[in-house]
Amino acid sequence: MGLDHEFHLSLTKLAKFTIMEQMLTNLHNLTQLMGLRAVRQPGRMKSVLEEHQQIIQAIEEKKS
Repeated sequence: MGLDHEFHLSLTKLAKFTIMEQMLTNLHNLTQLMGLRAVRQPGRMKSVLEEHQQIIQAIEEKKS
């Protein structure tokens, strides 16, 4: 969950969305709770990892 939080904060920093970065930081506890509930669903953790990989791939392709 900590890595997920850092992942999303990194995206906001990369995009220079200072306000969004502050909002994510302020809502960290809520996002942790929601994330814990989500990954308890069977197969959801794998889906979450795949979704994050797709985001990273899209960013890398945009840089090329």
